[in-house]
Amino acid sequence: AYSLFVRVAVLRFLLVGHPALRWAPTPEARAAALDAAAVEAVYSFSRTLDHAPGLLPRVLGPLGDAGLHTLDHALHLVRL
Repeated sequence: AYSLFVRVAVLRFLLVGHPALRWAPTPEARAAALDAAAVEAVYSFSRTLDHAPGLLPRVLGPLGDAGLHTLDHALHLVRL
């Protein structure tokens, strides 16, 4: 379950920082840009996890080493 929270947090970071979301001038353009950016972020991240199976353990390892492996920590990570 914790790895799912980490995946959601990474997707949120990718989406919030997506460059296409900074240049949409109208609400309609922002909605379209958000949809396109979400599809791109989810697709890119899922393909990355498929082709680099060691990536998620490399992200989870330091979090666990730092003691950030409880449900409370995961919820805070997702809410960022």
